[in-house]
Amino acid sequence: MGYRTFLSNATNRPFRATWVVKEDYPYITAFVPGKEYTFVVARPAEQKMEVWLEGKEERVAQINLSPGVSELHVAFKNGDYRFIGDDFESSGALRRALCTGTKVGHQATSLKETGSDIVEIKTGCRYESDDKVQAMCVIFLVVEGVKGRQEVYRATLGRENYDPEQEETLQLPFRFEEKQYLIFEVYRGYSDCDIPDRDDLLGTVQTPLATVNTKGIVEVAVKQPNGDKYSARFQRNCDERLTLQFSGRSLEGNGDVFLEIIKTAVKKGGVSEEVAETNKVKRDIDLLIWDEMSVSVNALCDGDYNRTIRVNALQTDEEGTTLIGSFNTTLNELKTPNATYELFNHAKQSLKHSGEIRVGEIPQIPTFSQYVAVGFELLGTVQIDFTGSNNAPVPSLHNIGEEPNKYELAIKGVCSVVENFIANRIFKAYGFGVNFHGTVSHDFNLNLDSGSPDCVGVEGILETYHKSLRKLDGLMSGPTYFAPGLSKVIAMARQFTDGSKYFVHLLLTDGNLHDLKETKQAILEASGLPISIIMIGIGDADFSTVRTLLTDVEGGEAKTGTIWNKGERAVRDIVQFVPIREFQGTNLDAEGKLRRHVLSKIPPQYLEYMKIKKIPPKPPRNSKIERYCA
Repeated sequence: MGYRTFLSNATNRPFRATWVVKEDYPYITAFVPGKEYTFVVARPAEQKMEVWLEGKEERVAQINLSPGVSELHVAFKNGDYRFIGDDFESSGALRRALCTGTKVGHQATSLKETGSDIVEIKTGCRYESDDKVQAMCVIFLVVEGVKGRQEVYRATLGRENYDPEQEETLQLPFRFEEKQYLIFEVYRGYSDCDIPDRDDLLGTVQTPLATVNTKGIVEVAVKQPNGDKYSARFQRNCDERLTLQFSGRSLEGNGDVFLEIIKTAVKKGGVSEEVAETNKVKRDIDLLIWDEMSVSVNALCDGDYNRTIRVNALQTDEEGTTLIGSFNTTLNELKTPNATYELFNHAKQSLKHSGEIRVGEIPQIPTFSQYVAVGFELLGTVQIDFTGSNNAPVPSLHNIGEEPNKYELAIKGVCSVVENFIANRIFKAYGFGVNFHGTVSHDFNLNLDSGSPDCVGVEGILETYHKSLRKLDGLMSGPTYFAPGLSKVIAMARQFTDGSKYFVHLLLTDGNLHDLKETKQAILEASGLPISIIMIGIGDADFSTVRTLLTDVEGGEAKTGTIWNKGERAVRDIVQFVPIREFQGTNLDAEGKLRRHVLSKIPPQYLEYMKIKKIPPKPPRNSKIERYCA
């Protein structure tokens, strides 16, 4: 690979900008003909740039810049680099650290290619001690059941407070169906690139990524016997972004035109601040169209949708930059479809407008993680089959032994993830198929308490399940009816059509149902409500009748005219069924495979519901702004 040289302003480039070749030198080896070499730079605004070879996940180099250094002239070759010009080398203004082959976890481009949702989390580390400590923190992203761990952050620790210079916003992959953890480790000393020596480890602690996503901010700490304390803070970035498209017509002047967006001062005498600037466009035709612009709502108006925003239209020519005209607006007005404004230059003391600007918001499809960040909450319900056929195999499918039975495995696999998104970790658990005093109950509270079906967390469900089994021995009966329990959960879901809560209902059964018509009708009604239904088959039955729930409902069309009203359609697909026997391996492997298979369907089902109901992500917690769907 030949050298590539470039000049760039390290303080003004946006995050992950592509640095353009500004100048080639004849004495430097040229590129190999026909090959494209593109370097991508991350976070130059924080005096550090990371150079990547596009298309690879391997970092070529990391260069730390001293304060005040804004322009670099660098040549790269075969993963190494050098600075052009003795002034940089001799002044010692640049401290270089070459970390060839280091994996960095916040490269959003490669993560998106895997199908992951992306979350932004600001992180930093600090320590509390009577003495000055030389130590570093390293943060890893770990996925349960996946070998290895990915380093996503490394820095020295600030004393007492989090050092803004060391804090960094990480872009991490988020998968609802996975158990993902952020592991915080503290080591003596500091190294930019070396693998930390375990002998220098001072302590470690972890937190689920889902907890950071739902709570918004989490702080974890490692404490030493001498009283020293090392902490890491993870803060979810909930800032909303808008994508705007500006166009202009009949603008005065002859030069190239650009727009600048100004956040005006709130109080008289305050300072206004430029937030963003469009590209420059030439006046080839009367209609001018600028590139799409992505703007942070916090940067634009501090989250106040009614704060005044000023837009200036300016032109540049040989004589410099001059104002064409301006207009004032608010974020609420900017979000109006095809909002149109007349430009006025008040310095000319003329009532005649100097052109017209039209603004359109480019609709962005919300991601699942955006809903999670601003208040997404699940409600978990469980329905367990206690019909007599469970006792046909020997031992019973409900047998409690040293190894978990398949009911326990399914509960752990699904509910251990769902509980991370339930505010109080309370599940409502039910059973069906038990003969109480000569009458078969097709819907009863799992704890056998008529007052409340609540169980706290996965542990609470399993503990209640074990206690109930001892009392239900000899009472298991039949037939198998799904509809009574489903109807109860559907009635609860009907109270949350505003999208503030979303139900995940887990139904565990050992065989075929006997109320097919009623169950289909219940599912048809549920398809328009905030609920997803996961059915898992336990044991070796053929489950042919259960599978008809998928063949008749999936795809949105009711196919059996004798059971469904003609033309009746499901609003969306909300049911999935899978026999647990399809997931082989150790209990941990089978649990993980089952969890990934069934829970990966929840985010798209949830997003489809919010899209149908036209419910956008709510503003971040503690925001005073309220928005409603049109």
